[in-house]
Amino acid sequence: MKRLLSIALLTLLATAAQAHYLWLAPSTGGTALYFGELQNELKEKSPGTLDKMKNVKASTSSGAVIVGTMQSEQIYYTHPAKEIAITVAQEELPVREGHDDKIMTKSVLYARLGQGGTSLPLDLQMTGKQVQVIYDGKPLPKASLILYSENGWQRSLHADDAGRAEIILPWAGRYVLHVKHSLNTPGTFAGKPYTVKNIITTLSLVQP
Repeated sequence: MKRLLSIALLTLLATAAQAHYLWLAPSTGGTALYFGELQNELKEKSPGTLDKMKNVKASTSSGAVIVGTMQSEQIYYTHPAKEIAITVAQEELPVREGHDDKIMTKSVLYARLGQGGTSLPLDLQMTGKQVQVIYDGKPLPKASLILYSENGWQRSLHADDAGRAEIILPWAGRYVLHVKHSLNTPGTFAGKPYTVKNIITTLSLVQP
């Protein structure tokens, strides 16, 4: 019985870890990067799981590369206030085997705050109240998105044939718009083969 409970717990933890994503938030004098789940008030910490994000790459709207400082529950980036767009990329995560399906998977995480600056392989571009999902420089039709709020609310959205969807922020506060694109194209990373590549991007939004 104890062994079964242990297996169930490990499976639950693995599922939770797979649901994690990166997101950015304005902070005094700069920008903070978090790893976890905004809607569940979950922010991974250092020492701990957040340390897996220590090699993320970050850049500003002018294209300048910035280096963050690891703190207890965030990676903090200092930059001039005029740099209104920040993007980060974590492309170095190791290949992992799925606990249920045993599929070897490579995950890549991106996050954006503001528009402009460095384009991401899977990007979210806002125009007014409409977002467009861009993959490899082209609109991604029928993309599935999730809008998360810091109060636990969430809403599923579906892009049209042009990769566009309307975004409505019901009340004041912070939101994270999340999109995931899976590629069933085998590849190799760090000498380890994988069958599926998951690309996850978030765009941070604020309703005053």
